Amino acid sequence: MIAPFARTMVVRGYEVDDTRTTPLPVVLSYLEQLRWEWIAAPEWGLAEGVHTGHFFVVRHQVLELVDRPRFGEALTITGEIEKVGRSLVQVRHVLTVGDRRAGHARVSGVWLGPDRRLAKLPDAARAIGREQSAALGELALMGADADAVLPGDEALSFIDAPRRVYRARGLDLAAEAALEAPVVAEVTVRPSDCDVFAHVNASQYLRYFDDARLALGHPGLLQRVALDYRNEALAGDRLSIRARRRSETLLDMTLERGDEVLCAAVLGVIG
Repeated sequence: MIAPFARTMVVRGYEVDDTRTTPLPVVLSYLEQLRWEWIAAPEWGLAEGVHTGHFFVVRHQVLELVDRPRFGEALTITGEIEKVGRSLVQVRHVLTVGDRRAGHARVSGVWLGPDRRLAKLPDAARAIGREQSAALGELALMGADADAVLPGDEALSFIDAPRRVYRARGLDLAAEAALEAPVVAEVTVRPSDCDVFAHVNASQYLRYFDDARLALGHPGLLQRVALDYRNEALAGDRLSIRARRRSETLLDMTLERGDEVLCAAVLGVIG
């Protein structure tokens, strides 16, 4: 069996939020860093394509955290191929802190050429992907018995912060009809929101959504999210964010440029 691709990230102090634990947009950036290093691994045959202008674009990702990592904790992330096609790859991520299963994610992306059109993945990558996919078993995520804040340093120190653990709810966050009329926030894309491919980075979309839902009066901590990317946003774009509450814990959001939806999301909020 082909071993999962794995990396360990140590949570830095400037990455935690006011709960003194790691928010989901930061975790998404960790997942992306792992995938970038994975792409560079020579056995996959992707590096030559990267050198000639090929790159992956995330089309859909869903993430659930049941134990938010804290400052100084070592978060180990693995990646394994669930599906591979001519241009599409679907990856399964598992996140652990020590012996604790902290979360899981499913991410699909497509391989684009220099012209930003779908390109055929190298044969080596497709062959390894098919072999890895065939060897995968089922993944069960065991969360806490109930959502809780576990004892820790009750002062405002970022050291030994209380742990925030959740009941596992799963990665099924398909879009459904919302119950409320939308409320709208506005955002202008900054150059610093863009990555090496000159478009808004995948994790930045979630920062837009999370900031907007708080500004629009939808409080609580984000536990899980599903993001469906439909088109790229560029520096200088003026965007609208629409939020519609589906239930007490689920929020539907869209990021729009004029009449075009660039990204649709479902946010699962706790407390």
